[in-house]
Amino acid sequence: LSPMIYTLYGSCVYRYEGSIERGYQFCSLSLRLINKFKYRENESKTLTVLNVLLIHWKIHLIDTHESLRRGCTIGIQTGDLEYAGRAAAGYCYHLILSGCELRIVEQELAKYHEITIKLINSEETLQRISLSRQYASDLVSRDPNTGLFSGEFFNEREILPILKNEKIKDKRGIVIFYIHKSVLSYLFEDFSMSLESVLMAKRYVDVLWGEYILTRLNLYHSLVLLVLYPEAKRQDQGIYLKAIASNQKKMKKWAHHAPMNHLHKYYLVEAEVARVKGNDKKAINLYDKAIAQARENKYLNNEALANEVASRFYTSRGNKRDAIYHMKEAHYCYYRWGAYTKVKDLEMRYPQLLKTNLIEEQPPERQLTAATFTREYSTSAFDLETVIKTSLAISSEIVLEKLLAKFMKIVMENAGATKGFLIMEKSDKLVVEVEGVLGNEEAQILKTIPLHSYKDRLPLSIVQYTRRTLESILLEEALNNDLFASDPYMIESKNLESLLCIPIVKQGRLHGILYLENYQARGVFDTARIELLQVLSSQMAISIENARLYSSLQESEKRYRTIFEDSKDVLFVTATDGQIIDVNPAAEELAGYAHHEFLQLKAQNIYADLTDINYIALADQDDIWKEDKLEKAIQKLEQGFDGYSSNVQAFWEDGQKKIIEKNQPQQKYDHLFESAGPGCTFVLKRELALKLQQFLKNGRFNQLDNYHD
Repeated sequence: LSPMIYTLYGSCVYRYEGSIERGYQFCSLSLRLINKFKYRENESKTLTVLNVLLIHWKIHLIDTHESLRRGCTIGIQTGDLEYAGRAAAGYCYHLILSGCELRIVEQELAKYHEITIKLINSEETLQRISLSRQYASDLVSRDPNTGLFSGEFFNEREILPILKNEKIKDKRGIVIFYIHKSVLSYLFEDFSMSLESVLMAKRYVDVLWGEYILTRLNLYHSLVLLVLYPEAKRQDQGIYLKAIASNQKKMKKWAHHAPMNHLHKYYLVEAEVARVKGNDKKAINLYDKAIAQARENKYLNNEALANEVASRFYTSRGNKRDAIYHMKEAHYCYYRWGAYTKVKDLEMRYPQLLKTNLIEEQPPERQLTAATFTREYSTSAFDLETVIKTSLAISSEIVLEKLLAKFMKIVMENAGATKGFLIMEKSDKLVVEVEGVLGNEEAQILKTIPLHSYKDRLPLSIVQYTRRTLESILLEEALNNDLFASDPYMIESKNLESLLCIPIVKQGRLHGILYLENYQARGVFDTARIELLQVLSSQMAISIENARLYSSLQESEKRYRTIFEDSKDVLFVTATDGQIIDVNPAAEELAGYAHHEFLQLKAQNIYADLTDINYIALADQDDIWKEDKLEKAIQKLEQGFDGYSSNVQAFWEDGQKKIIEKNQPQQKYDHLFESAGPGCTFVLKRELALKLQQFLKNGRFNQLDNYHD
């Protein structure tokens, strides 16, 4: 079974049974299947659903980052852009929620924002990432004189009405916005706005089942109620405590299964509950536990938050020494996190507790590298600028031959190969279409040469293996590899050092194979180049499909024009309102109109002269007429009828025949349907035909748009 089946079943177990353990067991099975059997077709979907909805209930949130990046990359490679976008948005949310350093978060968000624009092209994903960028920007560099979510990436006044529009009603976008706003409002001590945002989010919260961001709504709902508790009415205090108890019941369950993600949150809320109930000793112990747990599990954002909340507690109790200590800890944690707007806000609100101005010292420059916080953060290996530039170049070409040549030229410029071939699948056979050689300005178009003709120029066994498995083959010491050592090409190639064979796949369907080799150096096809080539190959698969469609449309148009122009029958092409947009030469000759004169008319304004005609016969194009059919129809009309429709004899390939009677009595809803049966022939007297013609002349032609025959 596909890993996606187990993933979906696991999500149902979690959602409807509430069993995190059983749901996680199915998640683990999905991951084992993916790793063992390399299910590429649904891998992006599986990884996205697993990491956004399920697996974070058992593992550290940071450990979902790599899988979500991979889900995005594979989605782009396989053409599953919907789930590539969802993985990208999920990765951006998890970056923020993990407490990763905001300077690095901003760089990653900017990168995936550009990937979304250039490669994924999803408005929904773009909105999600823009919202994340504005959240991070408000924490890092917001002007104190401007409101929340009113910056360059996401402006609440402009975008929120669009999300709430009845035609769009983006409930996920709305609830995530309000959760982010509740958090920022709490951090900048606008507690009434924080509660208002929480309550708005709860209207739509059902759309987020399974997502980690739910735990953030739970936490800040409890925290803001506890801040407002002392000033609330007595009856409201009881309501607040019930809501907090309900939240804590869920948080305790989450903390049981993933203490690294949720235990510090549980302790922090319990400390605040102890505070409002006057149990200071218990509160102090729980604040310390919350801070220690957040620090141990590298939730720098929540370590800062717990210290700040503890400082407010000590201030309210007149314990200035501990209030100063915890505020300094909060101040420094926010600074390390990169939340410089929050750092300035603390310095402004609590000058008596903070004498150091950290912002006056320029924060150290940090560049995003693979060695920077390797567990928390990493970069994609490929160069984003190269991906965007080459993807645009590929996607802009719709003529297949030019597309193939352009792709090979780009590959030779970026791959580190000395020679390469682009192999296509045509009529279930592999053919070599393009050859690239290092140093040549242009790739050579080979005009569809069968693969077997190239057995002395590339290893057929490797190409066939890639075709069969849809897997890439990388041989860094090509001649020392035993698996393909018996291939004639490998035997003859004395100086071959590196070899790479990549399938060009879209949604599990092979479109071609890229074969590259290098005679000069080993290990030239490193991780960065392979990832770049895989992304370009996925874009190439899409472009090949588009180019083939374009070619097919051109051929269809050519065939259509030939039939249309050469037909001896009168042919019209009309718009839905009857406006003539094209006619063939036979129509021009019969009617005596020039082509441009026809184009000024509507079909319903061209009428036959029925003055000298006694009977009109209207027939389906696939009727088979008996010789005496019209004669019998006229005989019937002469008995006093105005119109005639015959019965139909239906027949099948096995020789079976059946008469379909069409003289049934008229029923109430007959007018909603077409004529009484297939293959219908009508014969009308002139008087009835003239009435039908007048009906059309009166402008009621459009009432017949949906009728056949």
